[in-house]
Amino acid sequence: MKGPGSKALRKGRKSIHGARYLITKNAVEGTAISLILGENPEFLINWFLTVNRWGWMDLFAFVVMPDHYHLVITLGKEASLSEALGKIDENASRLIKRAMKSKEVFWQDGFHDHMIRETEDVRKYIEYVHMNPVEAGVVEKPEDWPFSSAHPKYVGVVQKP
Repeated sequence: MKGPGSKALRKGRKSIHGARYLITKNAVEGTAISLILGENPEFLINWFLTVNRWGWMDLFAFVVMPDHYHLVITLGKEASLSEALGKIDENASRLIKRAMKSKEVFWQDGFHDHMIRETEDVRKYIEYVHMNPVEAGVVEKPEDWPFSSAHPKYVGVVQKP
């Protein structure tokens, strides 16, 4: 679903293989509950990990919140940012729609990206991602949120910076 300014999200975007990015993707307004129902976050997380295995990106951190997700990645050689995120969104949405028996559009058009400069510490962005559920007041510690790479079940699944 196109949101206000969705075209502007692409303005100035550069898909640079080997560059690190902070990615934010928002669900369509009003679908917040659907991200935390049942296994929906697992569908999405499995696609993060699948695209990571394909070499389209190296995944350093992720968090799935009730109405958005964040990733910290290095873009691989196999795809552009739009292709990698499009594959995640397309396949996770299909599985979520099937599980929810819904045909509604799930994601807002586009995504926010911030290229992490070489002078910036990628660990700062990983901490930002992991602290998202703490800042939102849903858990006390990052490792308590089950839909984050900070959770113990994902230790060793993502890359080290």
